[in-house]
Amino acid sequence: MTVNVFVPCFVDQIYPQTAVNMEKILNHFGIETLYIEEQTCCGQMAYKNGYFDNAQQLGEKFIKEFNNGNPTVMPSVSCAVMIRKYYPKIFHNSSLHNDLKQLIPKTFEFADFLFNEAGIKALNSKYNAIVSIHTSCSGLRDYGHTNVMHDILSTVDGLEVRDFKDSEVCCGFGGSFSLKNHHVSAAMAHDKLQNVIDSGAQYLISNESSCLMHMQTYAKKQKMPITPLHIADFLSLIIDL
Repeated sequence: MTVNVFVPCFVDQIYPQTAVNMEKILNHFGIETLYIEEQTCCGQMAYKNGYFDNAQQLGEKFIKEFNNGNPTVMPSVSCAVMIRKYYPKIFHNSSLHNDLKQLIPKTFEFADFLFNEAGIKALNSKYNAIVSIHTSCSGLRDYGHTNVMHDILSTVDGLEVRDFKDSEVCCGFGGSFSLKNHHVSAAMAHDKLQNVIDSGAQYLISNESSCLMHMQTYAKKQKMPITPLHIADFLSLIIDL
């Protein structure tokens, strides 16, 4: 099997190692990866800030580049939601309607693809730690398969996946919300991270890099004893790559 690898803006600019780790993990399980060098942005940031023409231009580029018959895998659930949920609104009754119809069923967030599409139901690895899982608002509302990270991590010998108080509440990032309402955003990050710490977890695992940027920054600044990590980065710790 060959998959297209899409690297979102946040990952490309801030967490490039996450993309590298995702590709290494896919390769480890016998999945070939194709990186389309011309790729840029899915248009999510433009769309959610009201720049619909720019979002459409970026979406057209994405559809033309990635509609090659391969599944497309990405380390961001919100980008997958952008393509699955919002592209149909942008390109409704357009010349790209049929191309998009073929693309959407082949668009996956990394953890969902690994577990549900590639059928990697057991990691055959051991790692002694306690982790909690952060599912982003996009993942909870729009993507589905909200338990997939739990399903994957539960197969690791020695790893305890522990729930925490108000786990379904937003971390406070919310895109431009964190800029326009930074005091509220910081308070939400604090509450989220403190609840995770109170659970006894050492790691907070997510499949959304923008949430992780927000929480990692706050945890580091406040010297909180918790390590937020993308699931691809965490799996790279526990799988012999």
